[in-house]
Parts: sequence; structure tokens; C-alpha cells
Amino acid sequence: MAGMASREIQTPADRPPRGEGSGHVPLRSCVGCRRKRPKQELIRLAVDPLGTVILDAPARAPGRGAYLCRDNGVECLKAARRRRSLSRSLRVGENVIDPEVLSDQLAGLVKEEPSSPPP
Repeated sequence: MAGMASREIQTPADRPPRGEGSGHVPLRSCVGCRRKRPKQELIRLAVDPLGTVILDAPARAPGRGAYLCRDNGVECLKAARRRRSLSRSLRVGENVIDPEVLSDQLAGLVKEEPSSPPP
């Protein structure tokens, strides 16, 4: 075929290694402030089997998830509710999001986490 550039085929040995030593850090976007951050700096929200939005701290709940900043999650939750980005990301109605419960859980999560790791 004329005009098509040839592509080199990569074998598994040619690809960079994946895993802990690869230096790859997964990034996610906060639905409130829309900043991209490493996944460890965000907290995941998901829809439970009953249809309500819950805080998914271990990030293991099945289905669609949305992320908020861990350090200022209450403010990001307010911004996400104002823009309706949380309900849009999770593809649910506004009536299944309980902002008071989520705000309390986010505030409690910030209090539980130490600000700096022990020496």
C-alpha cells in the first residue's frame, strides 16, 4: 500500500515494565475542583446496591465511581453539587446524593488521617 508508513511491532520484551517499579502513577480528576491528582490523594464515591451514593474509601466497590479531593473534600463536594458534576459522573439523580452524610464522612476522614507520616 503506497503512502502508508510502516509501523514497528512491539513485543512484550520491548515495552517498558509495568507495576511498582515502573514509576507510573494513576491520575484521576476531582469532580469538584476538576484538578488532576494522583489517585492516592483522592477519595472515591460510588453508588451502593440500594442506589445511594456512598464514600468508597478502599476504592473497591463495583460500578461507576467519581473522585473528590481528600484534603478539601467538603469544599469539592459543594462545588460538585453546585455544578451537578457528581450526579452526572455517577449517572444518578440528585435525590440519591445525601450531602450532609457525605460531608460528615469526608470531615471524619480528614480528621482520622495524620497530616504527616510518623518518623
